Amino acid sequence: MVLKVNRDNRVSMIVSGNKILQHKVLLPLIVSFLILFSLWGCASLPEQRRVLALVDGDPLERADLEYALQIAHRREKLTDAGELNISSFVERLIDEKLIIQEAERMGMGNSADIIDKVNAYILRESVVLLFNNEVKGNVSASEDEVMQYYFEQYRKFTLGIIEVDSREKASTIEDLLLQGIQFSSLANEFSKTRLRDGMTELEFRNMKPFMQDVVQVLKVGDVSDIIAVDGHYYIVKLVNEREAPEDGFGEARDGIEQKIKAMKAQKRSDEYLKILRKKAHVKMNEDILSSMETDKGDEAMEKWAIDERLIVTGDTISLSVQEYVSKFLQKDKDSAERRLNNWIDRKLVDIEALSRNYAEQPGLREQVKRYKKQLIKNNFMNRVLAPQIKVSEEEMMDYYQLHLSDFEKPVEFRIQQITLNSEAEGEDAIQNLQQGADFAWVAKKMSQDATSGLGGMVGWVSKAKLPEEAREVVSALEIGEVSPLLKIGDYYRIYRVQNKTDKAIKEFDEVKPLVYRKLSRDKFAKLYQHYLEGLKKEAEIIVYDKEVEAVRQMFRK
Repeated sequence: MVLKVNRDNRVSMIVSGNKILQHKVLLPLIVSFLILFSLWGCASLPEQRRVLALVDGDPLERADLEYALQIAHRREKLTDAGELNISSFVERLIDEKLIIQEAERMGMGNSADIIDKVNAYILRESVVLLFNNEVKGNVSASEDEVMQYYFEQYRKFTLGIIEVDSREKASTIEDLLLQGIQFSSLANEFSKTRLRDGMTELEFRNMKPFMQDVVQVLKVGDVSDIIAVDGHYYIVKLVNEREAPEDGFGEARDGIEQKIKAMKAQKRSDEYLKILRKKAHVKMNEDILSSMETDKGDEAMEKWAIDERLIVTGDTISLSVQEYVSKFLQKDKDSAERRLNNWIDRKLVDIEALSRNYAEQPGLREQVKRYKKQLIKNNFMNRVLAPQIKVSEEEMMDYYQLHLSDFEKPVEFRIQQITLNSEAEGEDAIQNLQQGADFAWVAKKMSQDATSGLGGMVGWVSKAKLPEEAREVVSALEIGEVSPLLKIGDYYRIYRVQNKTDKAIKEFDEVKPLVYRKLSRDKFAKLYQHYLEGLKKEAEIIVYDKEVEAVRQMFRK
């Protein structure tokens, strides 16, 4: 039952006694693949630990295959493939084990860099678990809360808004309103908002906080007093208010539930941080903090840089002035108090998360094990294989000359456009153009998009960047020609080609980095395969055909 793999054998050959069976696996669609994982997720630990193969005594378990397939699904878009080949994944996992074993023999598994990254990973995952246990797992949103939020936040208000940049102007407008001048006229004359007649419709949830406060106290028809916000002055009229539509609740429900949970989680998080601070008896030295906020000259900075007094104390954390200066003072613009509070919160969470010993739980322990193996593998690739890859200038030039068609520049068009809301408007525009009107003039007068003020000028675009409905039409136009009226989604458009480029080949210097990456990847793949072949000559690989067959049968069900 032992197969000693050599240069000509592949791992897809299954050993059963003295008989080698060719294993061809055609897998179901990805839907079945995902259903299978849901079943595996409920499997007992011994079931997941079923061994599919041994690589020099190191077991390849069913759980390893499951994990590899899940990762491949995320990275390689297996849904596009339609089917999977299980033996290729088994072979890939065996190859990885051979590389990792070689790296560990070279001592890479115990490098300081690997250890630091593993510890950082454990900390990150422990913090996530702590958050899930203490915060996320303790929040929920009832149906009543969701409905209340919807009917409050999704109300619609029609508002008249006048915005000016001085209180004097706002007072003048307020006087004119009292004299009976129409709100819309004053909005068109004075307001910076550029809203037609100053009118807009907003849902309550999309209003700025000050605007929410205003509409809460106004009745339909009322006009607000002058509202000052950050140097801007507003006068608001409540024109209309409509309740949230009942038929919109179903579509909004899930998003509202998540938002409510997020708000509750933030509140719970703040409360939990207070608990941790109290538990650790954390204190900040307010006298030192105050002096650091006020005394910021160069001479003071030199003094703080050697000050060993503690600015933060606690049972499990402490921070000296000297440490504070080296860590934070030159790195952001927050206040010293804000920086210290953020640091305290992070440290307390980290300490609490690690104290829970989540890394000893089977789930995280397996994650850490896999993460470390990937680090070891990547380290081997970067330190042992990658330095052997050399690509010469001559090789790159040869590849460029043999693949010139791959480096063609796409034809680009310098275009103008007129965008219209209806077919009737489009026909009017076409008629104006046919009667000799200048394209830019028609665009300024009739176009409904942001280019109208520029005479419809869009600039240079490639065929791929044009709307799909326009690509072939614009490509066929000669310089100076105008397209027929085209339906583009919900609007209509007319194009004019001002200029266009000819087909050309990109210069070598322009594509040199692409060529280098292509040749480097190819050489790396060959070197990797050659290295594996050398390892397989000395490896003992046992593949258990019954266990692999059991997996294959699960996919068939």
